[in-house]
Amino acid sequence: YDFVMCYDVLHDLAHPEQLIEEVREVLAPDGVWVIVDISSNGEMADNLKNHQKAATYYGISVCVCLPSGLSADGGRGLG
Repeated sequence: YDFVMCYDVLHDLAHPEQLIEEVREVLAPDGVWVIVDISSNGEMADNLKNHQKAATYYGISVCVCLPSGLSADGGRGLG
């Protein structure tokens, strides 16, 4: 493929490294891979202070993203 886009998906996967490997296999040598995800800081307190929707994002992460990431054996649970 010449172009691959992953929008808000890598942190939801139990094994994101598998997707990374698969995309690398199918991406043309001069292809473009765009990865888009939610912007955040490393610290929860900073996120809550600096991002207007951080509390909502944390709620979604705990209820949807984290369980998805833990749904397979050895899942990363990046949420």
